[in-house]
Amino acid sequence: MDGFAATGEASEKVFEGPSSYQFFAQTNGPSLFLFMSLFFLFLIFFGLALRYRSCRMRKFETETRLSECVYQMEEQMEGLEEIGNRTLNIKAGSESFTGTTRKLSESLFQTVAEMEALQSEAKRILREVDELIDPESKTDQLINSFTSSRISSAAKLMEPDEAFQSLIRQFPVKEREARKLLTRLETGINGLAGIFQRSARELEMISEKLPGLINESQRDGFFPLIVLQTRLLPSINTMLDESARIGATDPVSAYEDPALFADRQITDAALIIGKVDYLRQHFLPQIESVKPLLTDGTNSPEWIKREWLLHSKSLETISSHAELWSVNDRINAFSDATAHSVQRIYEAANLADHAREVVRPSIRELEKRVALQRLDLGEILDLRPETIMREGEFNPDRQVVNARQSVDRALHSLSRGHIDSAKNDLDDVDEIIHQTDALLNVGKNVATEGIKTGKTILARLAEAKEDLPIVQAKISGLGETCPPDVLPDTPPALDPVSLEIDSLIHAARISAREGRLLTAGWQIDNAAGKLDDLENHIEASMVRCDEIEKLQLSNEKLLGDLRWRCRSLDAKVQDRRTRKRTNWQFDKVNQRIEDIGKTLSNNPNPFKIKTNLAEIQTSLHEIEENVNIDRIWHELATESIKSAGRTLRSHESAPTDLKDDLGKWQSFLEEDNLDWKEAFEGGLMIETASYPNASSDAISALQTAAASLSRLLDWQNPQAIELDRRAGFELLQKARNSMMKEDHETALGLAHQSRDRAENELNLAISRTNRVKMTHFIDSRLNTDHSPAPGKGVAMTTLLTRNASIDQFGAYGKSNGSNGKSRAPRPTEILINRTGKRTGALAG
Repeated sequence: MDGFAATGEASEKVFEGPSSYQFFAQTNGPSLFLFMSLFFLFLIFFGLALRYRSCRMRKFETETRLSECVYQMEEQMEGLEEIGNRTLNIKAGSESFTGTTRKLSESLFQTVAEMEALQSEAKRILREVDELIDPESKTDQLINSFTSSRISSAAKLMEPDEAFQSLIRQFPVKEREARKLLTRLETGINGLAGIFQRSARELEMISEKLPGLINESQRDGFFPLIVLQTRLLPSINTMLDESARIGATDPVSAYEDPALFADRQITDAALIIGKVDYLRQHFLPQIESVKPLLTDGTNSPEWIKREWLLHSKSLETISSHAELWSVNDRINAFSDATAHSVQRIYEAANLADHAREVVRPSIRELEKRVALQRLDLGEILDLRPETIMREGEFNPDRQVVNARQSVDRALHSLSRGHIDSAKNDLDDVDEIIHQTDALLNVGKNVATEGIKTGKTILARLAEAKEDLPIVQAKISGLGETCPPDVLPDTPPALDPVSLEIDSLIHAARISAREGRLLTAGWQIDNAAGKLDDLENHIEASMVRCDEIEKLQLSNEKLLGDLRWRCRSLDAKVQDRRTRKRTNWQFDKVNQRIEDIGKTLSNNPNPFKIKTNLAEIQTSLHEIEENVNIDRIWHELATESIKSAGRTLRSHESAPTDLKDDLGKWQSFLEEDNLDWKEAFEGGLMIETASYPNASSDAISALQTAAASLSRLLDWQNPQAIELDRRAGFELLQKARNSMMKEDHETALGLAHQSRDRAENELNLAISRTNRVKMTHFIDSRLNTDHSPAPGKGVAMTTLLTRNASIDQFGAYGKSNGSNGKSRAPRPTEILINRTGKRTGALAG
């Protein structure tokens, strides 16, 4: 036993060695011998106790694992009883099975038998495990108390790679196979009976409805169902007979082939019968009831019959296809098509009813309003009513006739199924009524306010006669100081325009006295339009002249201001710290100012002069910025060379060539008007090369910070954004001092701060510049969208628009109407378009 062996080994360790034996031999005392014997017995019992406890723990763990395996087996095999019961039902009648059903049954019985064998073997293994853990023999129980060999054998039987787990893994595979076989067998055996029951019901329904539907089709020609009667139903009966014959011994084969095929055919046949029955019960009677609405007196709605005959032909094709494959999707499409036809028929009927019950009465009301208007105007003008507003195309009576003709066309279109065309005609009637009412308002305004409006136009014409010489004189005076292309167009000669307006007002009075009120309205409107054009031209020319005069004065003042700025800037530009590039820019700006001063005596374009002066302003701002930047660069270069000198002095072992470079750059700083950026970079290069113990990170950080300062100083600032060009400079100097003291960590942090400070300042300036540019862009677009064209003004635009309207009135057949149709606009439309906005003027 391994427990006793362990105890013996412990005892030997206690008594081993020559010293223990010599001590025992020398003492030769009985009390000591007794003590050692008791101690030896204690060790034996202590080892046995430890061994017993270890075996008890091992047994408990194995029993727990056994319980888990029992639960796992029950869980995996719980479906066996249910599968067995279902298999017994199949087995009860299996002796008569043949073909596919017999093969499936035999496979099922074999699979269930294998499942039962797997379950029996799993139970046997678990019983063996239980016997090893808790044996009936007292001897085996004692062995289990102090040894773990039987417990280990039991545990091994339940390990993942052993027999029990292999059986558990096989069982679900067999169960899935059995259920698949059962499902197919049960579906075939039970489903066949279900199909026969369903088929009997559906065929009974079809046999009840089919004769009546056939009789109705013979009466009206719709949905004859001949294919269904002569081909589909016989095919169904043949399939059902074959299913019954095969199903007597092989129900699965019977169900899966002829029975399901027959079931699909019956479903489609019942669906076809149901659709036809529904159409005849609900739609066809209603359609017959609305047909009278779609008869315009000469034409009956034959298009309805044609559509339903097409639907009947489509259903006949569907029925022929149903003999071979499913037509469920086609039947749904057929339903959608018939529903669309019904919707069109109802829509056409509603439109026809609306045309008769609503539109025609509204035309009669319009005719009454025309007659009453003529009576009222006859009293105002002291004319016979029948002589008023009889003006050819503008005669309201003709508009009434057009409206009636449009209604007749709409009804005729509806009788032929042209619904969209009918809608357009009915929309035209609404438009004609609206336009005719507008014409009546024009006539009434002319009769009541025409004289007053004519006087107002003549009074405005008198004011224009006074303003025109003033404008002409201004344009002539500006012609001596400006090029012709800057000046506004000279307003037209007054006499022809005045004569034309006087003629139109006089003709309008005559037309009104003769009852031609619409003609008078157009004449008054035309006269007002010509006067508007003249007034707008005068006003725009006046605005343009004022703008030129103000611009000439502001250009002279701005030129003087720029000269003063140049004189005040001259001393700074001549300073030795200013770079040559800045001197060259300053000389160029001075030359441009002198050139513009000479140009002012040669009648220049003031708008171009304004643009040139604005460019000079920008250039002067840039020069002022560059002067400031040049001084900062000189300061940076000076500090950079000084710092490089201090660094070289602190490291006496620095290379000789660095000292030579330092002397060269010191001499460079004594020169005038040089590029100080080179000296700044040269000093930094000497300095970074002089640090023998500096880290590469610190040196790289210094160089990056210096590059950021360079970008900040070199950035152009055309929008005059406020920014600190020295941002980060002091931090860079502190970083260089730390490098000289070999405090590289501090130098690295300060260099990063210098870089961030310079880049943040630059990014902020760029962001502000972009906002300013966007604001200027938006302002320029707004000014462009709402301001008149230079030199032309509002008058030209208005005149072109007015002339386009006059051309349209003279050639009205060239335009397109509304409602998506291409047609010439009615003269009434043109008159209202020209006079509608004059209604207020005519009303005083």
